[in-house]
Amino acid sequence: MHNVFIITPSYLIKKKSDFTAGIRELAKLGFNVLNPEFPKELPSPQDKAAQIHTAYSDPGTDMILAQRGGYSAMKSLPYIDFDLIKKHPKIIAGFSDLSALLNPIYERTGVVTLHAPMVINLDAPTAFTVGSFLNAVKGYPEKPVQGRAGKGLQPRHRHRHPQGGQPHHPYRTDRYRLANGDGQCHHFPGRCR
Repeated sequence: MHNVFIITPSYLIKKKSDFTAGIRELAKLGFNVLNPEFPKELPSPQDKAAQIHTAYSDPGTDMILAQRGGYSAMKSLPYIDFDLIKKHPKIIAGFSDLSALLNPIYERTGVVTLHAPMVINLDAPTAFTVGSFLNAVKGYPEKPVQGRAGKGLQPRHRHRHPQGGQPHHPYRTDRYRLANGDGQCHHFPGRCR
C-alpha cells in the first residue's frame, strides 16, 4: 500500500506549511502521495463527492486519506456513488468528522474503512502518532471479542482507533440484541429485535 490519494471531505488545513509537513512525513514513511497540491479553498459537497470518486476510480491509488476532519463531510453523502466505490474497493482513512463518510461507505459497500491519523496529524507527529498511523494501515493482530449478546456479537467493520488503542468493533444493533444482563437493548432503543 504505497500510493495515497489525499481528499478534502471536511475542512481545510489552514497553513500550507502544516499540509506540506504532513505530505513529507508520509513520504518519509514510504508512501507516495499522488496529489500533493495544497488545496486553497473548501470544495462544495458535489466537488467533495467528485474528489472521492476520482480517488476510488484511479487504478494507481492504494489508499485514500483525508487531509483533516472538522465538519461538513456528511453534506457530500447525497452525491456519493456507492456502486462506483464498490466496483473499485480501496481503503479510506480518517477520523472525527470522517465517521460521517466511513460508516456509510462500509455499510453500503463492504469496503474497508479505517479510523486513523490524517495529514494534519502527521505535520509534526510524535512517535505515538506515527505508530498509530502505521498500526491502522498495517493492521492489528486479531483478538477475540469479549462480551455478551443474545445471538453473539458480529463486528460490522473494524475501526482502528486513531490514538493507537485497541480496535473498536461496532455492532449491528438492528440484528443483535445487546444484553446488559436484563436482555434489553441499551444502545439504540427501537432498533433491537
